[in-house]
Amino acid sequence: MTVYNKFKNPSQMTEKEQQELGGKAVGAVITFFIKPFIVRWLWNWVMPTLFGLTVITYWQALALGLLVSLLFKNYESN
Repeated sequence: MTVYNKFKNPSQMTEKEQQELGGKAVGAVITFFIKPFIVRWLWNWVMPTLFGLTVITYWQALALGLLVSLLFKNYESN
């Protein structure tokens, strides 16, 4: 028994499957780098005004997003 049953070798994939996988990879990379901009913008817009907190940088927003992901994301597989 192996845990790698759902993974295919790229040479065994159809061209459509390869394109879908490539699109998902590009989307994941773009999301990884765009999310911190959104978090930073929302934080800097809301938090200093409501709670008197300081503004944050892109890297702090990235770290905050990763921390929230670790704390609240469910990584269990079926």
